[in-house]
Amino acid sequence: MATGTMSARRDNMAFLVEALVLLVVLMASLAVFTNLFASAQREGRHSARTTHAIILATNAAEAFSADPQVGEVTSSSDGMRVSCNAQAEPSGPGKMYRAEVTVVEEDTGETLYTIETARYVRGDA
Repeated sequence: MATGTMSARRDNMAFLVEALVLLVVLMASLAVFTNLFASAQREGRHSARTTHAIILATNAAEAFSADPQVGEVTSSSDGMRVSCNAQAEPSGPGKMYRAEVTVVEEDTGETLYTIETARYVRGDA
């Protein structure tokens, strides 16, 4: 009878060890997946912010192309500052207007996107 009790204890102990090892593996897997999901969420937010910056810069570049003006024009939208710095230079019978559009995050001062554009305007127009 004592031998059967020892065997049962050994079986119970083996079961507990296996259960603990399985629990540790499951917890480690859960930690890895949680880290992956958090990283994916951060990348998604960064991508959305960059996409919005590109849209703002493109809109400012199109507005400059429609009506080129020399100087700096600044506007703000959704926590981002859009700056369009333009110069004009004589070119043949007209002027070549060049602009650099920069989108900066207002909170951090980080430059999110920069685009350069140009437009030629004839002198007789």
